[in-house]
Amino acid sequence: MRPNELLWKREIGQKFSVTHWQESTVTQVPRTLKESPVDITGSDKVFSSYWLNDVDILFGTKDQKLRVYNVNHAKIFDIQLPSYSPISNTLKDNVIYSRDSYRAQNFCRDNNHLPKNLTAPLAGIRAISANPAGTLIAVASGNPYYIYILDLPSLSSNTILQGHTDAIFSVDWIDNETVISGSRDGTMKCWKLDGHKLQTVQEDNTRRPIGILEPTWSTTEIDSQRIRDLIYLDRKAVTLSSNGFLDIWDMEEQTAVNSFGLPFPLEAVCMAGNMQNATVAIGSQAHVAIMDARSGSSVHTFQSVNDYTGVRSLDYCDYIITSGGGMGHIGWYDLRAQRYLKIDGQDFRSASAGWFAVENDLQNSSGGWHGNPTKAIYTLKYNHQRTKLFAAGGPLEANIKGASAGVWM
Repeated sequence: MRPNELLWKREIGQKFSVTHWQESTVTQVPRTLKESPVDITGSDKVFSSYWLNDVDILFGTKDQKLRVYNVNHAKIFDIQLPSYSPISNTLKDNVIYSRDSYRAQNFCRDNNHLPKNLTAPLAGIRAISANPAGTLIAVASGNPYYIYILDLPSLSSNTILQGHTDAIFSVDWIDNETVISGSRDGTMKCWKLDGHKLQTVQEDNTRRPIGILEPTWSTTEIDSQRIRDLIYLDRKAVTLSSNGFLDIWDMEEQTAVNSFGLPFPLEAVCMAGNMQNATVAIGSQAHVAIMDARSGSSVHTFQSVNDYTGVRSLDYCDYIITSGGGMGHIGWYDLRAQRYLKIDGQDFRSASAGWFAVENDLQNSSGGWHGNPTKAIYTLKYNHQRTKLFAAGGPLEANIKGASAGVWM
């Protein structure tokens, strides 16, 4: 066993061998969960979700719909996002930080900072995150390239954050008033909601005033790579780039402090953090890697339950990692026992099939394949008590429309 893995196992509290391992409550919960499928026929791929309370789940789709599912009544309600017609704004000097240079540079943004192509294909609502106080929620959009700040619990419009030039894949909160985001444009940006609003406009549908805010600071584009995921952990921002690198950013100093490659970089698209030991779980094509965000070392890896169809979503709490992927399988991995929890003799449970549009003509998918599409779990979210799990997604094939969702209780 490698020294860093031994130290990490000691940190998470393993003081006994696997042969003396005893199951705890957290390992028993997955065995009690049964799926209640959610009918979302007509929607296209659920990418993000958040439990508003114990019965209402907010989720976002590829076709740019923000919806609420009520568990008790099995009803879905649509939430209308604010819209406005963007105009050119006053140029401002921003401070931009480069991962490679590790130094600040002055950068003057030009008029092209606004979204260039509002008619581009929809990338969907990729990320939803509430602030620590639970008073605001950030909804990251793929087109237009905005982050919508909504009030909780009313879900009324508060502020629009603009500045990205491509789809926004991830969003998180540093505190109750500070938002960070990662985008396909290769940058991480930071907004302070208590700062000066660039302008106030009338929302197109309701004519209510809504504030427009530009980022306080931004990184430079990282080697022409997309930022696939981002989390705030241990007073640092951690970004996952499409080239298989983790970058660590000191948010107080506003500069990069570390960068390291992943042991399994292929199709590394999602991650989850553990606040207790400052470790990060990263999902790739066929593995999950646990990385120490402080040292950059790989402390543990294990194989996905989804073969080679990719890990698409992760949850990391205590010593249990929940993973969802390209075969519609959900697995619960126990880091102390270093094995998946066996449920009915298997390492995983399978989500319901959902629906897909037959008119897509499946021979158009890659390789000319015929048959049912491969279902992927793109989002996994537990309720606050961690007794219920919302798992949703859709076809793995990008050109096939469809969706699946279920509440595991």
